[in-house]
Amino acid sequence: MNYITAISKYSYGPMESVRSKFISVSVPLIASYDVVKRDKFSFSAGAGLNYEIPFLQTIRASYISTLEATTVTRSFCKGYMISAVFKPEFNFRLNETISLGVSPLMRYYFHQSLQSDVPLLKRDFWTGLNVGLKWKL
Repeated sequence: MNYITAISKYSYGPMESVRSKFISVSVPLIASYDVVKRDKFSFSAGAGLNYEIPFLQTIRASYISTLEATTVTRSFCKGYMISAVFKPEFNFRLNETISLGVSPLMRYYFHQSLQSDVPLLKRDFWTGLNVGLKWKL
């Protein structure tokens, strides 16, 4: 299960700039293959699907008129998104049970049905970075 924050910036109508952020949970299904496996280092490549359910949206809009400079609106949103994921991963073993994982993430959304009060900038391709510690049980 993943917790994702995505941010878009764009202009719309009387709003000079809009910063739209939504928070979602996702269920990834990723298959990976170990390309390099050494004593202290490993590299793997993975690909799969991600089913994402957004639940909270924050919109920060800056208007052209000086009377109302910036407004912030928070609302629950509904819909779902499905994406294809490509994930190369580097793992650095710190000791026998703990390793540091660094993974650039590339995601392509081929289905988006997010309903919102303000039009979202539809971006099909997203990139990101995951950094975390892994425990071997």
